[in-house]
Amino acid sequence: MTRPAVLLLLGLLAPLAAAAPVPKSLKKSASVEGTWRLIEFWSNGQKGNAEGMTPVWVLEGEVFYVGPKAESNLWQLTIPDPAAPNVRKFSNGRGANPNPYPAMVEADGDTLRFCYGVDTATEIAGCAPAKNVYYYVFTRLKADDPAAVAPSPPK
Repeated sequence: MTRPAVLLLLGLLAPLAAAAPVPKSLKKSASVEGTWRLIEFWSNGQKGNAEGMTPVWVLEGEVFYVGPKAESNLWQLTIPDPAAPNVRKFSNGRGANPNPYPAMVEADGDTLRFCYGVDTATEIAGCAPAKNVYYYVFTRLKADDPAAVAPSPPK
Protein backbone atom coordinates (compact mmCIF):
# COMPACT_ATOMS: atom_id res chain seq x y z
CA MET A 1 0.00 0.00 0.00
CA THR A 2 1.37 3.41 -0.92
CA ARG A 3 2.02 6.12 1.65
CA PRO A 4 -0.81 8.38 0.35
CA ALA A 5 -3.26 5.46 0.50
CA VAL A 6 -2.29 4.67 4.10
CA LEU A 7 -2.67 8.33 5.10
CA LEU A 8 -6.07 8.50 3.41
CA LEU A 9 -7.20 5.32 5.16
CA LEU A 10 -6.02 6.63 8.56
CA GLY A 11 -7.75 9.94 7.90
CA LEU A 12 -11.03 8.16 7.19
CA LEU A 13 -10.85 5.83 10.19
CA ALA A 14 -9.72 8.35 12.84
CA PRO A 15 -13.15 10.04 13.26
CA LEU A 16 -14.80 6.64 13.71
CA ALA A 17 -12.41 5.68 16.51
CA ALA A 18 -12.82 9.03 18.23
CA ALA A 19 -16.62 8.85 18.08
CA ALA A 20 -16.93 5.33 19.52
CA PRO A 21 -18.70 5.51 22.91
CA VAL A 22 -17.06 3.96 25.94
CA PRO A 23 -19.28 1.27 27.50
CA LYS A 24 -20.59 2.25 30.96
CA SER A 25 -19.01 -0.86 32.45
CA LEU A 26 -15.58 0.56 31.57
CA LYS A 27 -16.21 4.12 32.76
CA LYS A 28 -15.10 5.07 36.24
CA SER A 29 -18.06 6.06 38.42
CA ALA A 30 -18.12 8.63 41.16
CA SER A 31 -17.25 7.15 44.56
CA VAL A 32 -19.70 4.52 45.71
CA GLU A 33 -18.49 4.67 49.30
CA GLY A 34 -20.85 6.22 51.79
CA THR A 35 -24.25 5.85 53.38
CA TRP A 36 -27.19 5.46 51.02
CA ARG A 37 -31.00 5.56 51.34
CA LEU A 38 -32.96 3.13 49.18
CA ILE A 39 -35.50 5.04 47.06
CA GLU A 40 -36.43 2.58 44.32
CA PHE A 41 -36.42 -1.19 43.77
CA TRP A 42 -37.14 -3.36 40.72
CA SER A 43 -37.31 -7.14 40.42
CA ASN A 44 -37.39 -9.03 37.13
CA GLY A 45 -38.18 -5.81 35.23
CA GLN A 46 -41.15 -4.93 37.48
CA LYS A 47 -41.15 -2.00 39.89
CA GLY A 48 -41.35 -3.21 43.48
CA ASN A 49 -42.17 -1.61 46.80
CA ALA A 50 -39.05 -0.26 48.52
CA GLU A 51 -41.08 0.78 51.59
CA GLY A 52 -40.75 -2.54 53.44
CA MET A 53 -37.05 -3.00 52.62
CA THR A 54 -34.01 -2.02 54.70
CA PRO A 55 -33.78 1.71 53.94
CA VAL A 56 -30.13 2.52 54.76
CA TRP A 57 -27.12 0.74 53.24
CA VAL A 58 -23.45 1.52 53.97
CA LEU A 59 -20.73 0.88 51.37
CA GLU A 60 -17.06 0.76 52.38
CA GLY A 61 -14.60 -0.41 49.74
CA GLU A 62 -15.74 -3.82 48.53
CA VAL A 63 -17.96 -4.37 51.57
CA PHE A 64 -21.48 -3.17 52.15
CA TYR A 65 -23.92 -3.50 54.98
CA VAL A 66 -27.66 -3.80 54.50
CA GLY A 67 -28.71 -2.00 57.66
CA PRO A 68 -26.52 -1.60 60.75
CA LYS A 69 -22.80 -2.30 60.46
CA ALA A 70 -22.76 -5.85 61.76
CA GLU A 71 -21.31 -9.07 60.41
CA SER A 72 -24.81 -10.49 59.94
CA ASN A 73 -25.54 -7.64 57.48
CA LEU A 74 -22.23 -7.91 55.59
CA TRP A 75 -22.07 -8.51 51.82
CA GLN A 76 -19.17 -8.42 49.32
CA LEU A 77 -18.89 -6.53 46.04
CA THR A 78 -15.60 -7.63 44.52
CA ILE A 79 -14.07 -6.08 41.40
CA PRO A 80 -12.79 -8.99 39.26
CA ASP A 81 -11.22 -6.71 36.59
CA PRO A 82 -9.73 -3.31 37.53
CA ALA A 83 -10.17 -2.20 33.89
CA ALA A 84 -13.96 -2.45 34.37
CA PRO A 85 -14.53 -0.96 37.86
CA ASN A 86 -18.34 -0.91 37.61
CA VAL A 87 -18.58 -4.65 36.92
CA ARG A 88 -18.68 -6.54 40.21
CA LYS A 89 -19.32 -9.91 41.75
CA PHE A 90 -21.89 -9.93 44.56
CA SER A 91 -21.88 -12.46 47.39
CA ASN A 92 -22.75 -12.97 51.01
CA GLY A 93 -19.77 -11.70 52.99
CA ARG A 94 -20.01 -14.58 55.42
CA GLY A 95 -19.01 -17.19 52.84
CA ALA A 96 -22.52 -18.63 52.44
CA ASN A 97 -22.41 -18.11 48.66
CA PRO A 98 -19.23 -19.53 47.10
CA ASN A 99 -20.51 -18.64 43.59
CA PRO A 100 -21.01 -14.87 43.45
CA TYR A 101 -23.71 -13.27 41.32
CA PRO A 102 -22.81 -10.91 38.48
CA ALA A 103 -23.44 -7.31 39.53
CA MET A 104 -22.91 -3.71 38.49
CA VAL A 105 -22.60 -0.48 40.45
CA GLU A 106 -22.90 3.00 38.99
CA ALA A 107 -22.66 6.26 40.92
CA ASP A 108 -23.49 9.65 39.51
CA GLY A 109 -23.07 12.37 42.11
CA ASP A 110 -25.52 11.60 44.91
CA THR A 111 -27.31 8.79 43.05
CA LEU A 112 -26.23 5.15 43.21
CA ARG A 113 -27.58 2.37 40.99
CA PHE A 114 -26.86 -1.23 41.99
CA CYS A 115 -28.05 -4.34 40.21
CA TYR A 116 -27.29 -8.03 40.33
CA GLY A 117 -28.49 -11.18 38.60
CA VAL A 118 -31.00 -13.56 40.14
CA ASP A 119 -28.50 -16.37 39.59
CA THR A 120 -24.86 -16.86 38.62
CA ALA A 121 -25.73 -17.38 34.93
CA THR A 122 -27.46 -14.00 34.50
CA GLU A 123 -25.58 -11.57 32.27
CA ILE A 124 -25.62 -7.91 33.30
CA ALA A 125 -25.33 -5.66 30.24
CA GLY A 126 -26.08 -2.42 32.09
CA CYS A 127 -27.41 -1.28 35.42
CA ALA A 128 -31.11 -0.90 34.64
CA PRO A 129 -34.38 -2.74 35.30
CA ALA A 130 -34.36 -6.00 33.32
CA LYS A 131 -35.54 -9.60 33.33
CA ASN A 132 -33.67 -11.75 35.89
CA VAL A 133 -32.13 -8.67 37.53
CA TYR A 134 -32.63 -7.03 40.92
CA TYR A 135 -32.20 -3.27 40.49
CA TYR A 136 -31.85 -0.71 43.30
CA VAL A 137 -31.60 3.10 43.25
CA PHE A 138 -30.21 5.01 46.24
CA THR A 139 -29.60 8.62 47.18
CA ARG A 140 -26.53 9.56 49.20
CA LEU A 141 -27.15 10.60 52.80
CA LYS A 142 -25.20 13.59 54.06
CA ALA A 143 -23.17 13.19 57.26
CA ASP A 144 -25.54 15.45 59.20
CA ASP A 145 -28.64 13.43 58.21
CA PRO A 146 -29.81 11.47 61.31
CA ALA A 147 -30.46 8.42 59.09
CA ALA A 148 -26.80 8.44 57.97
CA VAL A 149 -25.76 7.01 61.33
CA ALA A 150 -26.93 3.43 61.05
CA PRO A 151 -28.00 2.14 64.46
CA SER A 152 -25.58 -0.20 66.19
CA PRO A 153 -26.65 -3.82 66.28
CA PRO A 154 -28.23 -5.09 69.49
CA LYS A 155 -25.79 -6.68 71.94
